[in-house]
Amino acid sequence: MNYKSIVIAFLLCIVSMSSFAVVGEDGKDAMPKSKVYSIFLYQFARYIEWPANDSRQKFVIGVYGTNDLKGALEGLASAKKVNNLEIEVKQIDHTSDVGSCHILFVPNVKGINMEAIAREAKNNHVLIVTEDIANALNSGASVNFVEVDQRMNFELNVTQANACGLKVSSSLRQLASTVL
Repeated sequence: MNYKSIVIAFLLCIVSMSSFAVVGEDGKDAMPKSKVYSIFLYQFARYIEWPANDSRQKFVIGVYGTNDLKGALEGLASAKKVNNLEIEVKQIDHTSDVGSCHILFVPNVKGINMEAIAREAKNNHVLIVTEDIANALNSGASVNFVEVDQRMNFELNVTQANACGLKVSSSLRQLASTVL
């Protein structure tokens, strides 16, 4: 296979991952949201570049608070790696623990202090991914999941990611429903 064929196959794979049906034709879940989120988070990890001086020994994906996503991520983590690092999934209960993550998923629940989370993320090169939170991209999140026409997609704030010391690939930018 030549280089051009590999690139085309790669891009087709990414496009197929760009959105997932959340609700099937019969009105039931086509795939549980936790599974969809876990696949997206893994893909984000592959298309975001962390600083070269990052010394963490595992690739850590944190889930803020209690959420079904942790179990779905643990299943994925047992079979995948990111940049040759094993994936560790952690439940994060305090903003002081945010800095241990590469990616932090923040669910849409009341009482989340996005300012404190964003401050910790910026200081520690953490990609914040939120679950359909209004105004999240202006409150410190780099990625916000959104449901459009019963399909899961994402919004992307490249400026915020850059402020956290992260580089977003052009491929990921092209797949986002909104890019700031």
